[in-house]
Amino acid sequence: MSPSLAPHVAQIVRSVRDLFNLDAHPDVIADSLASDPALAPLVRARPGLRVPGAFDPFEIAIRAVLAQQISVAGATTPSGRVTRTFGRVVDQGEGLERVSPKAKMLADASIDSLRAIGLPEARARALSSLARAVADGSIDLGARTEQSQVIARLLALPGIGSFTAHVIAMRVLRDPDAFPENDLIVKRRLGPRPLERAERWRPFRAYALMHVWEDEGAKR
Repeated sequence: MSPSLAPHVAQIVRSVRDLFNLDAHPDVIADSLASDPALAPLVRARPGLRVPGAFDPFEIAIRAVLAQQISVAGATTPSGRVTRTFGRVVDQGEGLERVSPKAKMLADASIDSLRAIGLPEARARALSSLARAVADGSIDLGARTEQSQVIARLLALPGIGSFTAHVIAMRVLRDPDAFPENDLIVKRRLGPRPLERAERWRPFRAYALMHVWEDEGAKR
């Protein structure tokens, strides 16, 4: 390990644990979700499935905004453009040229510069408003004991909908019960009243959703 990393070891370990959701209790979660006969086969097929976290919380928030009305996978291309255009240049070799921009970097970017990389205006404004809120401390992506308040503040931002707020809650705030009811797969699999159908999955709706998403992906 580089000596320069020594003062940051504790934070790096914490971030790695978050990334792989190592503080979860898979047995407890599986026992709870398997009580739903419709979900039980999915739980058996993927024992120990976790909700992936974030090494860089704001990077995941960027991807959640960019995935609105497309998909998380579909956000890969625009998020790459954001990083190439606004990310900090690094010189670490092995193909690593830039890191994802911090909130202050995007807060200082103009709407026109965000549109210039191919973002629709509404998406550009949503990303800009989120960056400003995180940069000025109005939204704290580390506030894990106040998830509901952070979700409410996210939803109050222009262009931030339920899907985005709850994906951020799942992956960044570590809310085990976050549930983006407007997700297209959720609507297709759970019908017109997904919140009612998912009520029996509480307090682990985020983990149930991961099983549904993984099952959907396996069928493609």
